Amino acid sequence: MKRVMLVVGFLAVLGFAAVAPAPDAGSAEDRAKISEAAKKEGEVTLATSGPAEQYSQVLRAFERKYPGIKANLYRNASAKIIEKFLTERRAGKAVTDVMQMTEIPVYMQWKKEGLLLDYRSPEGESMPAEFKDPGFWYASRFAVMAIAISTKYVPKGSIKSYTDLVKPEFVEKWKGKVTGSDPRYRGSGLEQFFALRERYGLDWWKPFAKLNIKWATGGAQEESWLASGEAVASIGLLTYRAAYSMEKGVPLEIVWPAEGAIPAPTAHVIVSNAPHPNAAKLLSDFLLSAEGQKLVVETFTGVSFRPDATMKYHPPFNQIKFVPVDYVKFSNTDREKLLNEWRGIFGF
Repeated sequence: MKRVMLVVGFLAVLGFAAVAPAPDAGSAEDRAKISEAAKKEGEVTLATSGPAEQYSQVLRAFERKYPGIKANLYRNASAKIIEKFLTERRAGKAVTDVMQMTEIPVYMQWKKEGLLLDYRSPEGESMPAEFKDPGFWYASRFAVMAIAISTKYVPKGSIKSYTDLVKPEFVEKWKGKVTGSDPRYRGSGLEQFFALRERYGLDWWKPFAKLNIKWATGGAQEESWLASGEAVASIGLLTYRAAYSMEKGVPLEIVWPAEGAIPAPTAHVIVSNAPHPNAAKLLSDFLLSAEGQKLVVETFTGVSFRPDATMKYHPPFNQIKFVPVDYVKFSNTDREKLLNEWRGIFGF
């Protein structure tokens, strides 16, 4: 996360660069031209912070839909993806075509710098306005952060809100056994800290210090702790990970907190120096399409914005109560200041 914030600081500029409107790619003629050009390019590379096993399945489906176009996968944490992209750009040897991660503030800065390709996907038209910047970034999956409890240790239905986790009886019994998303390394963790701070004030977070939270640097780590009993609850497990664990038989309950869940959109962009821009456009469309979104939920890769693609163990997206997140304000907020507030509360 520190690398991510350094990148944001480095790229920040005053005002937005003038950007021409994206061409309308919705006509059959335009689609045919893009498809033909993509076949000549022959491949496309996706760099994602999403789960590798599941995204491999998504890309194989893309290859079946577009024979002759090989889809390559690079999976790593957001900070590593950003580092790789900037290293490629400085070297003038672009490899990445499409990036997908939770770092929307970084995308906003990159748009200002002209580092994103302007492509308005027709598949993104139905997406809620707050989860896209048409032509630039689209939330092609949602991590969604909610409470998760191990029903092996914590009775089902006993937790209904974040503040239930800081009641004296819970803290006394489970101190040191609650996990959370470390905002120093994870965009979702920083988004959660920011969103709840904005909604309820900084002091709202202070009682959570009593829990001695086990901060996880990755979602797989949280999954593992909950499955093994090292943790009995999470203050913000990504719900697709909870659902995936439940499908494997781990006794979890997803708790939709009274205060609201955190949307944690994982958005994708096409970079301006993409070596395979037309294949990247097809991949962008596929990730947002009904076919692509159904694969996302069926493989427990993430939560979909589409009403016709609802994940098992999960309510439809439009029925979830979310804590509002102002992504423009989030982008403009000093990240180091946010992290210092978090450190001040949790003793780092």
